[in-house]
Amino acid sequence: MSKSQNRTRTKAIKAAVTPEEYVEINEKAVAAGLSAGGYLRACGLGRVTPRTKRRTPVDSQILERAIAEMRRIGNNINQIAHAANLNLPPDQEQLRQALKEHLETLQLLREARKR
Repeated sequence: MSKSQNRTRTKAIKAAVTPEEYVEINEKAVAAGLSAGGYLRACGLGRVTPRTKRRTPVDSQILERAIAEMRRIGNNINQIAHAANLNLPPDQEQLRQALKEHLETLQLLREARKR
């Protein structure tokens, strides 16, 4: 039997929400560590139901910083590749800085994963 055939939840409730409400519901669901559907069930029933999908909470500040670091690293790699395509010698300091930023970003992502 497929997963969909084993479901005990066979009824759906649809509700229209504004874009702002949609964002707020999803943010609260993430903060609670639940899917949006699981969060709404928990709100409506006053309890978390069995088999509710739980999300791993994400530290959005760390994630935003990691994304910014990845952009910076990508820019550095692009500059290094451009210089290599022109047969210019690699800038050792630029290579060291790119590696340092890469390692810092990996550490940020590891910290976010632990939370």
